[in-house]
Amino acid sequence: MRVLVLALAALSLAACSAKADPSARFTAWVQYADDGRVEARATSADGKCPAASLDGQAASMTLRSPASEAFPAVCALTPPAGAKSLVIGGRALPLPHAVNRIVMFGDTGCRLKGKKTQACNDATAWPYATVARLAAARHPDLVVQLGDYYYRESPCPDAAKGCAPTPYGDHWASWDADFFTPSEPLFAAAPWIMVRGNHEDCKRGGEGWGKLLSPSRASTACAKVETPFAVDIGGVNLAILDSNRANDLEAPPERVAEIDGEMKALQPLLAKGPAWMIEHHPVWSLAAAEDPLGLISVGLDRTLQVAAKGNDLSGVGLIVSGHVHHFAAYDFGGHRPAQLVIGSGGTIGSAKDSPRVGRDNINLDGVAAQAFGFYRWGYGLFERTGADWTLTFYDVSDHAVARCLIHGRALTCGEVK
Repeated sequence: MRVLVLALAALSLAACSAKADPSARFTAWVQYADDGRVEARATSADGKCPAASLDGQAASMTLRSPASEAFPAVCALTPPAGAKSLVIGGRALPLPHAVNRIVMFGDTGCRLKGKKTQACNDATAWPYATVARLAAARHPDLVVQLGDYYYRESPCPDAAKGCAPTPYGDHWASWDADFFTPSEPLFAAAPWIMVRGNHEDCKRGGEGWGKLLSPSRASTACAKVETPFAVDIGGVNLAILDSNRANDLEAPPERVAEIDGEMKALQPLLAKGPAWMIEHHPVWSLAAAEDPLGLISVGLDRTLQVAAKGNDLSGVGLIVSGHVHHFAAYDFGGHRPAQLVIGSGGTIGSAKDSPRVGRDNINLDGVAAQAFGFYRWGYGLFERTGADWTLTFYDVSDHAVARCLIHGRALTCGEVK
């Protein structure tokens, strides 16, 4: 009897980890591709692209990737500049217009990896659906996901009732549960920029990234590093870099060369600006790390720091990243771009992080900085105010926790009482 029970359990786990039902659900969204233009994408249950219309006229989607055992087919359509309306499969989708309100966050999935377990079935313990719903209600013109979508890498432990049953592994059911289903309100609100995180590298969630979210128009295979690109939002260009292979504490020459190559490709933009650099790993930030004496704070990201030293970033006023699961702001007095970290989309953070707002004068990679931050789930809302921007961080109660003024390279943040 015991052998039979174990065999049935093994079969059940195999079904969750290796197989997916690609026909389970239809979804569609609009994201920026690597040429700086938007592309509409949709999943297809039967391998046939859904009906589409642009400005009331029939339009054809093309097959981006065929259906497989693990993923549904994905179809794509590039709307022409100036198009006003888009409908795919009966669903109205947003097209680009003037960008004055931007929602940004990263690190959204439910962590299931070994002993690191999050209660995926509890909206309080894993609040990404709430974050997406509240952010959509702010009517953004653009959404930027700062990387790390795929977190359900291991089976839910038997003792962890809060996450069972759940799919896991790099296939559609996991991606749908982690990202696509909870993102639906924001898919209907605005076009997206999808930034690649380390969870989407080719050894983890690379297949899903390539088929579903990669900005590449040319290929759905997992690329070691994506081509950097820029999106002009009027008055500032967003420079999108792929830092999925960056190393937090070391600077391996191969990986430094990769980041250096991306920066070189965008050098005219980064040198002349005005630009914001958007990528998953922060160039300059603090994070908690394990030490024999307990938790300590370490500076990140060494690969990016070394690459940055070889490039002219004088046109970059701000760098926005995820990766560290809290909100943090670093102002360097104009000596380098200010750094924001908004890795607050719903994944659990460090035990050392505190929800209390804190300030400190620190030194990061040889430059004095004013640091401001806290650990709470939520999203950042950037609003244009003339030539400047105001950033408000809202938590999962939709309470404004902090507000920052972005003026060139100056980043001034304060707690909202």
